[in-house]
Amino acid sequence: MHTSSIPTASSTPVNTVFAIALPEALVRQCRRAVSELVATRVEVVGVAELSGIIAERRPLAIVLTTDVYEFDSARFEDMAAAVGACCVRIDTTRVDNSSAFEVLRAVAASAIGRRAREGR
Repeated sequence: MHTSSIPTASSTPVNTVFAIALPEALVRQCRRAVSELVATRVEVVGVAELSGIIAERRPLAIVLTTDVYEFDSARFEDMAAAVGACCVRIDTTRVDNSSAFEVLRAVAASAIGRRAREGR
């Protein structure tokens, strides 16, 4: 019996960034920010489902608005730290959030490099 050594979609590791309760326009900006990073996708996740999937999916970063973050900042930071991720906050009162998306790109790239060195 011959088995294929070609990775399938389910066996290929994918780097994930969680977009928590973000408006679609901000999700698009997140996707643009990480578009050049290898095998990285943005997954829209609701606040209620975050704790149930974060350990399994191990996102590179958690992107959320400042309002959502401030609702329970310690919980978000604890969940992120437990999987080696960072919280990236978007201030929706600002017209220009480009610096936050630069931070997202840098955080995600750094996490990809760290995980590669660690063999994850």
